[in-house]
Amino acid sequence: MRDATAPGAVVVRVLVALLTMAALLAVRAADARARAATPSHRVNLNSTMFAAQVGSTTRGASVYAGALPDPRLGHGAIIFSTAGTTHLRVIFQEFFSLGSIRGSGRVTLAPGPGASERFTGSLTITGGTGNYRNAHGTLSTSGTLTSTGSVKGTLTGSFTS
Repeated sequence: MRDATAPGAVVVRVLVALLTMAALLAVRAADARARAATPSHRVNLNSTMFAAQVGSTTRGASVYAGALPDPRLGHGAIIFSTAGTTHLRVIFQEFFSLGSIRGSGRVTLAPGPGASERFTGSLTITGGTGNYRNAHGTLSTSGTLTSTGSVKGTLTGSFTS
């Protein structure tokens, strides 16, 4: 029986450990290259938004947060801010289980039934995280904003990531 502490045995164990580490690094590098070479994919979004005003920024923009269920992407959440009077600038971020998307756009307010206002507009997706990293695309939005700050609307469109 060979002595496991003999110089030759130690060298063999070190070489085996180094080869194992080199193989693992090669597999990780190949996986990273494969992910980088993965072609982009189109994601369709058809969400219903339920949000409420939760505060305001130091510059006077209104901040909203809410739920964003989508038949394909699952249950999501949204945070957005609006600035303006009848022509609003919107900055948004939407969160889903596989990643998030973010962007900005404009909506226009018009008088609605009772004390509510209707809104319509378009949003540009400029980035994302997770599976939606480097997302870009467009969304259309429409819905109602009540005098108490609650919002119900739709977000439809697609993006590529």
